Amino acid sequence: MPWGQPIDLVSEDYQIRLTITTTTAALQWLRERRSAPARRRLHLAAIGACLAESDGKTARARALFIRAARAAGFLVETAHWYESNAPLPSLTEMQPEDLPHVMTACKQSLSKQKR
Repeated sequence: MPWGQPIDLVSEDYQIRLTITTTTAALQWLRERRSAPARRRLHLAAIGACLAESDGKTARARALFIRAARAAGFLVETAHWYESNAPLPSLTEMQPEDLPHVMTACKQSLSKQKR
């Protein structure tokens, strides 16, 4: 089942970059990777959610996949708040990769105020 927005994965050493767009692709990625024992429960939950996703509810499978990928040490880039008209996130909701987009949004906001 296709997901609303793609998920980009980048390995810690930046050698691997992959875009996941469907539950099938997420399931394949999860099956190809072995998780550390401490992360095994999350890994299996993500696999289970992807397998059970046949009812059309992709949100749980997508959310667990993102958590499992982050736990495996991958940087995860998703469709962020800045791609929509949503308000800026609070500091507790922000991810490090959001900073450049926050700066751009602030600059655009300031330039609009000057006009």
